Amino acid sequence: MSKKTKYAQPHVMACESQAEVGAVYRRWLQSQAPDANGTMRAVTRESTRQAFALVMEQAGRQPAVEAFLAHWQGGGRTWFWSDLHIGHANIIRFCSRPFPDVQSMDNSMQAMACAVGIEPADWVVFLGDLTFRDDAATREWLAPIPGSKLLVLGNHDVFESNTRPRNPLRWGLDAVVDCLEIPARAGVPAGIERLWLTHYPILNGLPASVLNLHGHTHDKEVGLAGTHRNLSVEMTGYVPVQIDRSTGPGGGPSADALAVSRGR
Repeated sequence: MSKKTKYAQPHVMACESQAEVGAVYRRWLQSQAPDANGTMRAVTRESTRQAFALVMEQAGRQPAVEAFLAHWQGGGRTWFWSDLHIGHANIIRFCSRPFPDVQSMDNSMQAMACAVGIEPADWVVFLGDLTFRDDAATREWLAPIPGSKLLVLGNHDVFESNTRPRNPLRWGLDAVVDCLEIPARAGVPAGIERLWLTHYPILNGLPASVLNLHGHTHDKEVGLAGTHRNLSVEMTGYVPVQIDRSTGPGGGPSADALAVSRGR
């Protein structure tokens, strides 16, 4: 089997409960959609899909993913944020971020994460595009932030500048996935039974009663508020948030609270 064939599809987790999200996400990433110029292209490039699959093959079976699922199902505090773009100077201009330079951006987001109320027993979930810095600098940036850490792969997590491959398994994370399903729990909006964690928002084929937690779109909503939650840092005040309506003792702001405070 050639490498092109072997890695042509994103990894679908072996656990049966994850098969549907993997299949739907795979179809969506390969489907045609208009780009910024109106040209119809696949949602993401074949090389990116291959890179997702390669990272997941290198990761193998990850007991930490099962630990995260048990933590979530047991009601453990979980924080989400996406598209930090650590070390990416141009993102300040692209998304009008309120930082004078890239070092200030990196330091500020790290400090806010350390101050928001994350505890060592918590989990922090990054929904993709975590860093543009090298492996050592990324490990150093992540180290002071409490809690176990799970990364949902984004396009910039597997490529630097869209061309040079990179390996997020070297960043000191506890787990890496390409997509993940978690069940609804107390505090999740009524009518939602499952949460799908992806980097790219799934805009076609999302089943009923699924809430898609995603990033990728930065300061732009996808116009599907009842089925999608954009957790890019531009939408969360540059801090990780809990999606539960009530955060519990010692918790920081929830995504719902931030949405209310912004009048959205």
